[in-house]
Amino acid sequence: WQPPPKPEWLSSEFTVISTGSASTPDFPFPPVSSVSQGAASTKSPGAFMNNKRSIAITLAVVAIIGLGSLTLNPQMLPFATGTEPSGEEHDHDTEPGHADEKSQGNEKKTPGAAASESSHEEEEGHIELSPEQIKTAGIELATAEPRQMSTTVTFPGEIRFDEDRTAHVVPRVSGVVESVKVDLGQAVKKGQVLAVIASQQISDQRSELNAAQRRQELARLTLQREKKLWEDKISAEQDYLQARQEFQEADINLANARQKISAIGASLNPSAGNRYELIAPFDAMVVEKHLGIGEMVSEASNAFTLSDLSRVWATFGVAPKDLDKVVVGRPVIVSAPDLNA
Repeated sequence: WQPPPKPEWLSSEFTVISTGSASTPDFPFPPVSSVSQGAASTKSPGAFMNNKRSIAITLAVVAIIGLGSLTLNPQMLPFATGTEPSGEEHDHDTEPGHADEKSQGNEKKTPGAAASESSHEEEEGHIELSPEQIKTAGIELATAEPRQMSTTVTFPGEIRFDEDRTAHVVPRVSGVVESVKVDLGQAVKKGQVLAVIASQQISDQRSELNAAQRRQELARLTLQREKKLWEDKISAEQDYLQARQEFQEADINLANARQKISAIGASLNPSAGNRYELIAPFDAMVVEKHLGIGEMVSEASNAFTLSDLSRVWATFGVAPKDLDKVVVGRPVIVSAPDLNA
């Protein structure tokens, strides 16, 4: 901001009236006579009043002219604010720098430049792949259609043996291990001998079976003879009935002896003596082995554990908050990151 030019009326020179001499200013009022110390002039009171009134009118006219100048040009006031006078107003459009910027902003793009810019924008958001690239990247194209959304939930779990296809092989008689036929981790077939145990208990049961077979055979022969004699009316009917009863009792005892041996899974062959064989109940793998040669075992000893690993169980721990996400019959994916499976 620059101070406004000084009005012409402020630069006018005035002549003051001194006591020594008097000069007449350029104002349009009658001259005032000065009074000197050496001589005195006498004027009438009316003339003196007319001079004072003329001075007052002149000052009033000057004040009115000054106020008019300030009114027409407010920038002359020291406290005035606003824009610069219209004659000296700063024209931004006429300055070289602003003119260049405006011309650059309003400059129209040529068709070639616009096409190049549009092509560049399309390259940034568009990728074209050949059918071979799509196949290599594993990208599948499908038509958008409504499908049922499923939520994947991960649960920690473990793989366990199928308890329906797992067997704990135990010796059903007490005895001493004579031999072990299989190793841990070995696959076995149904009926294969796992180990042999020498047992006095099985020896006694086989002896009882052998005796029952002999008594049954003797009772059968006696019954046949008594029946023939009774039919020939050589012997009494009472002898025939007695022989038949003894045969029936011998037959029951034989069946009982066989049942005892069958219950422990031993062979019914009397020639087996005291040998008791542990047999695989089905095709499986030996996952546990607790027998050693010469070891004393009892009916409660767990000799082997066999399991069919063709099918296993996967058990998971489901938190109460996730129970509503588990649906019976829905397929699941079981993975073992540590085994890469």
